[in-house]
Amino acid sequence: MTSTRTDLPEIGIRKNITMKDVALRAGVHLSSVSVVLNGSRSSAGISSQTRERIVEAAAELGYRRNGSAHTIRTGRFGNVAVLLSPLRSRSYLPLPLLAGFHDALDQLNMTLTFCLLGDEKLTESGTIPKFLRERMCDGLLIDYNSHIPQSMIESIQRHQIPAVWINSIQEADCVHPNDLEAAQRATNHLIQLGHRRIAYVDFANSSETPHYSAHDRCAGYAQTMQSAGLEPHIWNLKLAGNNPAAFCERMLASHDRPTAVIGYAIYAIEGLTYAAARLGLSVPEDLSLVSFGPEQIDYLCRSMTVLIEPQYEIGQLATQMLMRKIETPDEAIAPQAVRFDLAVGESSALLPRQGETSI
Repeated sequence: MTSTRTDLPEIGIRKNITMKDVALRAGVHLSSVSVVLNGSRSSAGISSQTRERIVEAAAELGYRRNGSAHTIRTGRFGNVAVLLSPLRSRSYLPLPLLAGFHDALDQLNMTLTFCLLGDEKLTESGTIPKFLRERMCDGLLIDYNSHIPQSMIESIQRHQIPAVWINSIQEADCVHPNDLEAAQRATNHLIQLGHRRIAYVDFANSSETPHYSAHDRCAGYAQTMQSAGLEPHIWNLKLAGNNPAAFCERMLASHDRPTAVIGYAIYAIEGLTYAAARLGLSVPEDLSLVSFGPEQIDYLCRSMTVLIEPQYEIGQLATQMLMRKIETPDEAIAPQAVRFDLAVGESSALLPRQGETSI
């Protein structure tokens, strides 16, 4: 018996391939093709085998969705934009975050656009609505997480623009890492290893730094130390001045030096590791190190114990939240704080018996 697939004549390359052609080639109902190729949320009832047949048939025939027809039919462009600042310090776009956006949108057959807008543009009335029209975008993923112009926030609220904030704490419509809880876990990790003199080091941020992570990581550490009946030791630029390495060398040479350190980030503790090396202190034999970052890395020839930022999950969750905002722009969605992963490496270890003695 001849199958439906082989009964079809070969389709010439000049013909506009339609969903009906795909349905005939795959041997399925037209409605199933429409659901799969349009990335509809109602596709849960379609089996993976049927979905695979449809996608394979579409690829074989060279099917391309008619964007104009889709826009007219649905009122949507099928495209969202990531809004970034041209200033590097105000936006953070690691590869896992971008992959999270991409994979979530790919499941919905949607595309991603990037845009750099400076403060002068963001503060102009009507800039963002105009941008959405010109770039044919249904909503915004805002990766603009420090020194945010208040007028930008007000414009988004006033025009009811579907938008989700990334790595920024807002009253609603935001997804961010749970830095407070991550710092608590980092501190508890070291306490459980027997350490009692634990310092928190941040030579990257000044007291004027507006990003919440600088405050939350330090606060999570201090709260956990105090809850354990231990004294917090916070080393920052205010204490160290212009020479963090010299400051750290003095502190590490003292009789009551810390046996473990939590760093805001790897780059924020370089002065400390330089001082430790000058004093002949080894990691982790003499000094345990824990830090935060987008991935586990090797540092000082050892794998670091790192609280890994959940950037891929943030990308996925932010995209899902944006889909809700596109459906109901006036809905205020509660903030989502995403948990870090603790990757234990070779830089943190049990406190040696001699670890509490002076050097």
